[in-house]
Amino acid sequence: MDAPQRPSFHEIKGLGGRVYEEFGMSKDDIQRLMTHADKKTTEIYLDKGPDALTDDDYVTVKAPMRLLEVMKLAV
Repeated sequence: MDAPQRPSFHEIKGLGGRVYEEFGMSKDDIQRLMTHADKKTTEIYLDKGPDALTDDDYVTVKAPMRLLEVMKLAV
């Protein structure tokens, strides 16, 4: 699968939440599993309606630092 066609982390996370919901897991438990502090955030991931997240909601960014450089900053 070409990179542009691969699902993003958040798409996979949303799918996982919806699968748990279909299996009967409570929204409170899904919220804890997704580590969301705000219930509204979990609702966004579980929503399949007109307010659901789309590709237009995501922004591609670059992180130019290398891990070794970040680790040197932490020391």
